[in-house]
This record gives sequence, C-alpha cells and structure tokens, in this order.
Amino acid sequence: MACRFTAINLTDLIKDNETATHKNYDQVWKQWALWCHSHGQSAVEYNPFLRVVEYLVLTEALAYATLNNIRSAIASVSRVIYSTKPPLASHPAILGFLKAKQRRFLKLPNIHEEAFDIQMITNHVLSWGPTAALPVAKLQLKALYLLTVATMWRPRSDLGKLQFRDLSITTAGLTVIARHPKEGKPKTSKVGGRVANCETCPVATMEEFIKKTTHLRSTLAPDHTLFLANLESANSINASSTKAVLLGIPKDTVKVYANWSLNASTFEKYYFKPSNQHARGAEINTKTFGTATENRTTSGVGVERGLEAYNHILRLRFGNVTILICSLLH
Repeated sequence: MACRFTAINLTDLIKDNETATHKNYDQVWKQWALWCHSHGQSAVEYNPFLRVVEYLVLTEALAYATLNNIRSAIASVSRVIYSTKPPLASHPAILGFLKAKQRRFLKLPNIHEEAFDIQMITNHVLSWGPTAALPVAKLQLKALYLLTVATMWRPRSDLGKLQFRDLSITTAGLTVIARHPKEGKPKTSKVGGRVANCETCPVATMEEFIKKTTHLRSTLAPDHTLFLANLESANSINASSTKAVLLGIPKDTVKVYANWSLNASTFEKYYFKPSNQHARGAEINTKTFGTATENRTTSGVGVERGLEAYNHILRLRFGNVTILICSLLH
C-alpha cells in the first residue's frame, strides 16, 4: 500500500505532540522502524494485528507503561497517515494484549513504598564542607539537591531542563520557571525567604553557584540550561513532599505549591511515601499478642487442654481429616 505522507501531514504531526513527548516518540519509532526493516516489512503499513501486536509480544518483558508508550508512539504516526481509518491505538487486539499484561503484573500503589528521609541526604551534602569552599562540580550537586527539595520538582525532567534565563534571585527569594514540564503547561515555583543557616539555604547556595559558573557561561546562549554537567541526584520529589505532609502541612497546600491539581490524586498515587510504615500495625499487634504472657498463668486448665489438643493433632497429622476435625470438636 502506498504511503500518503505529505509535508502538511508531517507539519501536523510535529505540532501534535509536546517537545518532550515528541522526542520520546521519535526514539520509539526509530526502534519500531528498525525492527520492521529487519523483518522486511513496512513500518507505516496499516496492519495492526500482524505487526504491532507481534512487536509488543516480543517486547513483553518491558513494563506496562513502556508498552503503552510504544503503542501511543506508533499510533501517533498512523493517525496522521491513515486519518480515515479506525485509530490504531484503540484496536481491539492491541487493547486486549495490554489489558492482559496489566492483569498479570499487579502494581501496588506507591503509598506502600517508603520514601527516604531527606535529612540523611542533607547531612551527607553538609559533610562536603562549606558552600563557598566547594568545587564547582560539588557545588552544582548541592545546588540541584537543595533546589529539588525546595521546589518539589523533578530533578531531571524539570530542573535538568531549566534554562539559565528562567532563574531570578531577589531579596525576596528565588523564582524558577519550567517551560516544558511533564504536566504540559509552563509552571513556576517561588522559593521565598532565606534559611537562617546559609549552608542549607537554597537561595544562598544558588547565588554561590551562579557566581562560580559565570566564567563558564560567557559563550553560552541565554536559553542554555542552568546546570552545566550531567545530573546525578536522588529522587527527592516524593521525599520532600512526603516530609512536608508528615510535618503537618495540609496536602492541598503541598499540591498547590508543587503545581499539582487539587482534584487529581497525583500526589497520593506517586509521591506520598511515608517512612516507617511497619509501625502502623505495631499498636494492633501489641494489643493482640501482648496479653498472651499475662493470660498464660491465669488459666492453667485452658493451657493443658490446648497442649493436649495440639499433641492429638500431631498424632493424627497423617490420619483421616474428618477424624481429626471431630476429635478437636470433642
């Protein structure tokens, strides 16, 4: 079948996706096209059952979200080329495969996972020494960490893409703007005030970082990223937001500050991970089993009967189940 792909179609396709999503789709499409080429098939032919499902089956070991992303990437191109045909993304064969994948691999909500205590990371960062004495590489990591905790933003997709021109520092505090966040719309965060301890102050640390990297930016464009090297940081978005809630700050306040929708459950599903979760059942277990020692000596007859029944179970463990049950009832 001939490919009806025009320049107008290509323009529509590019405009249809956000920058980050488009880049991701490009990578997925390249892998899909290489696979089709290696099998002597066309990557743009409309044949969902024989091609896409077969490709998804071969990559079944991947996570459900990754497989769903592959489906969306291939469908985004097919939607433009074959605008008059049924959407590829909603083809019954493809949806059936993904539903089966989702049923086989149950993922518990993130609330059952525990977020690390950010104080441990903070103490480690402070062990590097005074901010003013840190080398640029260490200073950048410290600035990134403190800014991640203060803004509750993603260190890679938000702060990693933060442009130098989108940072402003005044006497009132620090303001950053994310032009293309995962949420889709630009967002801003205002880190107000300065912490009394300048060694843990995001504003003071960022000022020092800007001062020490001024000579490195002399030949860079204004839209160059704020951070200059490869980023390696802990995932602090869930830790900082969880810590704020556990300290008594209302969830709605945290959501507004972190640019999350009040009506959505993004925070509860993905970022709220309270630590020491085993302590939740401590009180129940204490009350349930804590009286065992106290009652042990108050009913000797009951204990003797219990031991007698237990020994009887051991004697009949290989016997008839019905006889065992009847003997226990007596």
